[in-house]
Amino acid sequence: MGSTVLQKIKLSALITTIVISESFSQGIINTQVDKTIVEISPYAIAYYDANDSFIISSLTRGQLGMVNNKGEYKVLCDDSKLTSYTTWGLTIQNNLARVCIGPSRLSLNNLKKSTVAKVATIDLNTGNYLNDIDLTRLKPNGSLGSIATSIASDNHNADLYVTDMIAGAIYKITSAGQSTLFTHDNLFKGSTSQEKASDGSLGITGIAISDSCILVSNYTKGQIIRVSMDAKKIIPVEIDKPFNFVGITDLIFNKTGSLIAINNRTNCIYELKSTDNWRTASVVAINPTDYRGPIGGVLVNDKIFILTNKKPTYTITPYIRQLNHSLLDKDSSEVNDN
Repeated sequence: MGSTVLQKIKLSALITTIVISESFSQGIINTQVDKTIVEISPYAIAYYDANDSFIISSLTRGQLGMVNNKGEYKVLCDDSKLTSYTTWGLTIQNNLARVCIGPSRLSLNNLKKSTVAKVATIDLNTGNYLNDIDLTRLKPNGSLGSIATSIASDNHNADLYVTDMIAGAIYKITSAGQSTLFTHDNLFKGSTSQEKASDGSLGITGIAISDSCILVSNYTKGQIIRVSMDAKKIIPVEIDKPFNFVGITDLIFNKTGSLIAINNRTNCIYELKSTDNWRTASVVAINPTDYRGPIGGVLVNDKIFILTNKKPTYTITPYIRQLNHSLLDKDSSEVNDN
């Protein structure tokens, strides 16, 4: 492992650079140099170990970008099949990126009526757009809109599971490329009260897969939900204290089996543990981030890296577990939105 001291890297006019330490021990995407980079608004992050790079999506430009181990950002794929839309969640299987594609405009009304829910396959070696699978046809009856939001891979069989935060559904794509509606439930849908007009319709966002179940987070209702692998049982995970998880955008398991939940509204990272296969769970750490707007995360070897997306600075930083007892003793609804 290299030094953890930050090393500033000279910025190029053509390539955005991240100020990082060796081996990505810390990093920051400097977006004040190039206006086009400010417009990326990343949503998700994945790690491509073949060349020690991060891959990030874009909610505004639709392109797929790569951040190499020198801290340089470059466009990996800007095929019009991507840039005509927006890119959301992503995961990597071998040398392929599986990327969720959503509507071209991000207004709430446009999201609610979205008819764009695809998963595209991008060759990470060439940047070529290989194919896509349209999931819109699978949305539950009565759903006005559909959008492929986040995606996770089952390491046992390479099947993919995709959340739809508007239709309140999970889709399944087998390793053979067959797509089905895996399950849907009212627990997956956004709040009907619409207390926050800006996000009241947003349902399940993050998704993580364990050996025993699938976990998803409901952005508006503030719940983590357990789905059995046969989809026959869907229940909210019972948390030991009355934490309000409104604003969670991503879920990641770490090397020890703890669940990392990233909250975009409170700027906090929650760490949870379970002793009964995620029927119940305890919050064991709450860590406010140094940068605003944490939105995605990825496991790299034994470290979790967190992506933030608040303008004018996007960051990639390691999650360092700290026991913040003052926050653990509070209901998380007391943590201020920033």
